[in-house]
Amino acid sequence: MPSPLPLLRGFVFALLAVTSVAFLSPYAIVLTLPLMFSTSSYGLYRWWHDNLANSWFTFMAVLIEKVMGTRLVVTGDSLNQYKNDRALVISNHRTRLDWMFLWSFFLREGRLQNLKIVMKSMLKKLLPFGWPMQSAAFIFLNRKWEEDKEYLQDYMEFLHQQDYPAQVLLFPEGTDKTANTTKRSDAFAEKEGLAKLSNVLQPRVTGFSYFLQQMRNDPKFSAVYDVTISYHPFPPQNESSIFTGFPSEFRAHIERFDQKDLPETEEGVAEWLRTRWTLKDERLGRELSSSSSSPLLPQERESANSDETVVSGQLFHILLWLFVTILSLNLFITSSVAFYFTLVSWVALQSLTIYSPIDLWEIALNFHEKEE
Repeated sequence: MPSPLPLLRGFVFALLAVTSVAFLSPYAIVLTLPLMFSTSSYGLYRWWHDNLANSWFTFMAVLIEKVMGTRLVVTGDSLNQYKNDRALVISNHRTRLDWMFLWSFFLREGRLQNLKIVMKSMLKKLLPFGWPMQSAAFIFLNRKWEEDKEYLQDYMEFLHQQDYPAQVLLFPEGTDKTANTTKRSDAFAEKEGLAKLSNVLQPRVTGFSYFLQQMRNDPKFSAVYDVTISYHPFPPQNESSIFTGFPSEFRAHIERFDQKDLPETEEGVAEWLRTRWTLKDERLGRELSSSSSSPLLPQERESANSDETVVSGQLFHILLWLFVTILSLNLFITSSVAFYFTLVSWVALQSLTIYSPIDLWEIALNFHEKEE
């Protein structure tokens, strides 16, 4: 039975997360869809949804740190001088909630607005969060390589057409680390003659190599960020952790690699990725064996970008989302027009998600406009 405080924190966090998305989506997504279909208004559509995602992610990052009580520690390379990087960001995948905690990291680095996360396609159907993830132009994979390969090629071409320095977040392991996935990872390592890894899963080199190849087709692509993440004193393995308690500390160690310094061949890229994962495994092993009272490993320092005032200063986003959530919920309760509009929008958005996803519309329309 969860203790009262984590349960209360989790209830507040979940309530604000669900209601803010569910009751604002009909207005923020449905009413702006017509902007997608015109070349003159598409830029406004993309600007609106990128900034909307940035604002909501900021709101969630503040809730994770201030309501759920998780402190972020950032170490490694400073990215201050690389603000215009169009980057491929890779990370180990410790839990199902990693991408949520990484919002705090991207917020501190000033890159949250341009974040595109690679996710399983089934998450499109996750009510109500699948709708804004599609409008934010996240990348959804079916984990069937022949289907995903064609989709990725189209998506990357679409992304190259955007004028901002996108950050593509990829988990090369493909799934979070559990007892079952660790067994499968070890079996794969044994079959391929690879060293078994204790603290991470074996990375999937084919997908990473293809992502890197597609990113390199963009002349603006500049770097790969290798992020090693960990939680202390325990990992929030899945969504139930929202109600049982989040860890007191989330650590992100970053290393930046200029794309010019990366191997050119597929074999070289595969070897580079496996080497990075071996180093991750060793680093995480040292963390686990070090004193739990020390937030950083010896001779490492906390990044200047991790000053918690960066999050504390996001008062605008906190007040904005509290206001629009209360307003839209009040309209839903007091206005019959808003009530039926919201219900119809929910049904329409979920139907589109199942039969004709919004993110695929956007990619197809961009190609049509390019051909014209």
